Amino acid sequence: MISYKDLPLKLITIGIRHDRFFAIPSLSGSIMDKIVYDTKSPFNKDVFSATKPIIDGQGEMKGRILVAESENADERGDSLVIDIDSVVLTLRNVDVDKAIDSIRKVYLPYITKEIFKDFDISDVNRLGLVFSFKLPEDSQLVNSIVSKTTQGKFTRPEVFNLTFSEKSTEPLSYVLKDYYDYQNHIIFLRMNPEASELRYDYQLYLRPSVKRISDLDLDGFLSSAKSNLDAKFISLLNSYES
Repeated sequence: MISYKDLPLKLITIGIRHDRFFAIPSLSGSIMDKIVYDTKSPFNKDVFSATKPIIDGQGEMKGRILVAESENADERGDSLVIDIDSVVLTLRNVDVDKAIDSIRKVYLPYITKEIFKDFDISDVNRLGLVFSFKLPEDSQLVNSIVSKTTQGKFTRPEVFNLTFSEKSTEPLSYVLKDYYDYQNHIIFLRMNPEASELRYDYQLYLRPSVKRISDLDLDGFLSSAKSNLDAKFISLLNSYES
């Protein structure tokens, strides 16, 4: 039986999407200065040492990205993106449990107070948590999926891609009373001679948008994402391993 602890985690990303806020490009420099030089900040300049603007397809600045140095010169380090639509934190080469614990106890408290509250970013409309794993080199998972799907006609694919999503609509019981929202589960499996990736993307859409981020139970969201990682994603992988 596969456990998420058996899979090498490439990265984990939490995204907080808000209604479009056109003041972000003019505020982004002040936001970056604050979080880089703030002594309380987990994004301090000793770790997150590079920042650059984000330019959209029309050549307009839409925000900034803050990046930490990586031990691997070919990879980007941990990063924080702040743009007109969202705040996105990516942590790389970490353990699932430790990453979620750090997001819950270190990063989210700072993001919610020092970024959303202090710079009046409001109207959150989506939360997302993405787990991206590498496929172990000796894994027969892809062979098993193809063999079972094709009833044994194909057994050793060189290239494999599988993507699907499922939406579940239900009253939101752990974030805010009287809101009717839905979850989206996105599964992505990819293998080719150069690389492999197993990705589970758990999204929570908020309808209508939630005015204050402090009204959201972010702990509940993280717990639900991790629970669904096991119940949906890992369970799927195990159904082919058996």
